[in-house]
Amino acid sequence: MTPEEFQKELAGPSRKAFYLVMGAEPLGVALCLKAAEEALEPGARAFNFHVFRLPEDPVEDALRAARTSSFFSGSDKMVVIKAPDSLKAGGAGVSEALLSWIKGPVPGATLVLFQEKPDKRLKYVDAAKKAGGLIECPAPARKDLPAWLTRVFRSKGLTITAEAARVMADRAGDSLQSMVNEAEKLSIWPGPGKPIGPEIIRQQVPLGSGCVIYELAEPVAERRPQGAVPVLLDLLGSCDAYRVISALTTHMRRILAAKISGIASPLEGRSPDDAMRELGLAGYYLTKIRAQASRWSLPELREASRRVEDAYRALYTTRIPPEIVLEELCLKLSLPAPPGPPPAGRGL
Repeated sequence: MTPEEFQKELAGPSRKAFYLVMGAEPLGVALCLKAAEEALEPGARAFNFHVFRLPEDPVEDALRAARTSSFFSGSDKMVVIKAPDSLKAGGAGVSEALLSWIKGPVPGATLVLFQEKPDKRLKYVDAAKKAGGLIECPAPARKDLPAWLTRVFRSKGLTITAEAARVMADRAGDSLQSMVNEAEKLSIWPGPGKPIGPEIIRQQVPLGSGCVIYELAEPVAERRPQGAVPVLLDLLGSCDAYRVISALTTHMRRILAAKISGIASPLEGRSPDDAMRELGLAGYYLTKIRAQASRWSLPELREASRRVEDAYRALYTTRIPPEIVLEELCLKLSLPAPPGPPPAGRGL
């Protein structure tokens, strides 16, 4: 069941006694929570809409609230339970308590459990699925983030350009809720009435912990120091140098593997696309890797790998500050190829 279907069902006569909302997509989860509250008449919500959080609140308190007679005669009850992904601490007791409600609910009362990643082996998960009370709010795939962000900004009354959505996904793409929060801030300033472009995103949205591979590795691999330096300045002092170098290493190794595979695949009688799929490269990321690999010759990529290894050694065997090691590595890697005829092997 989708969040929209859940909203419609709660407002109609076929409302069930138990629902399980799972998934991490913030818009869907927010819609389900809003639907649960608005399923009751406005005057009855203060007394008959209850929210409990496990494990701080015992599950027995939630079930007691669901079974207690309504404050208003004839008014329905709605009980929301927010549970962590794991119910290992007392999880069996919680599962049994929920099953007791599913088997013997009170007429006019509905219990809605919100759990991002429930253990599908637990009986209440299976019971919700069989009864048609499972609502799924799946997180968008990485390639779908720009389209999802367009919907997020639209929900805040804003218009975001396609390029700005891509930049936003790159800068804060490690947390969906963070992106929703950033959209909320941008709805205040600069506010509606003006399209949100990439420059506004770069100025107003801080770099998230998962942005390194996208925001820094891209200009480094494209040999654009003018693009790498501003990102590097943002990261210095806020990110661990070892983690940044590790991300750069992973990215450069993928470029090297793509370069070698692109050269070898015709000799082996394979198509380049099949060879890339074997490396786990496809779609938008493959397009980027190919474009970046074309800027390097095979000897240059091997030299880049040596420089990364030297940076690792410097972190652990010298007294050079980690920030200096990182700065030197990024600048050396991102410098354009020297002028003159391209070395053999450039291109993919």
